[in-house]
Amino acid sequence: MSSIFQRPNLPHLAYHKIEGRSPGILFLHGFNSDKDGVKAQELAAWCRTNNHAFLCFDHTGHGESGGEFANSTIGVWRQDLVDVFTHLVDQPVICVGSSMGGWMSVLAAQDNPHKVCGIIGVAAAPDFTTELIAKRLSAEQNLALEKNGYFLRPSMYGAPYPITLKLIEESQNHLVLTKPINCRIPLSLLHGLNDVDVPWECSLALVEKWLDPRANLNLIKGGDHRLNEPSDIRFLLNAVEKMLEEVRLQGSS
Repeated sequence: MSSIFQRPNLPHLAYHKIEGRSPGILFLHGFNSDKDGVKAQELAAWCRTNNHAFLCFDHTGHGESGGEFANSTIGVWRQDLVDVFTHLVDQPVICVGSSMGGWMSVLAAQDNPHKVCGIIGVAAAPDFTTELIAKRLSAEQNLALEKNGYFLRPSMYGAPYPITLKLIEESQNHLVLTKPINCRIPLSLLHGLNDVDVPWECSLALVEKWLDPRANLNLIKGGDHRLNEPSDIRFLLNAVEKMLEEVRLQGSS
């Protein structure tokens, strides 16, 4: 059962938290997704078994949290992170970000340099509002944005969902690939070669902008965007174990 984080004058956030040792794992879900997917469940089970702290939550307009998806922006979701780190994150964490969560993980590290000690990205989609939406708009979609302020984007995973002009324009304030990223923490990215939603080159671009030399990209042959297959989950848990060891070694040096 989810817990509810009430915020004055802002939508509530639904979350799931497991107490345990540090560093904890903070799972950040993707765009138009939620905290209850396979990856989050598997990470929670692993943390419970290994006595590591775990936290996941639904961003505004997603899952069980309040607010409207169509009215939300990257800035709204970044504020979610600010509040989560202020009130729910009480120890260092490794951010595990899925798709949009990879972008949010970088923002979290930039905003909380003393709490984020590593990032693992799964099909990371940094700056996707520009790279994967704005730069690829059809004439019909451009017309809909001009006329209505939004267009409906088809999805392989459910009903079409709205992409708003406000989302695209406001996201310009939060882009991370426009300059070198000076986060002095390890970065480990997993990306499927068969990802038709977010090309693996998006993860490569993030590695190339990462100034810390502890950055790697693992391409998974046959892997799709979700990377939910048992073999994909093994890759993910292996990445978590490796990063935890790297963080421990760094802390003891």
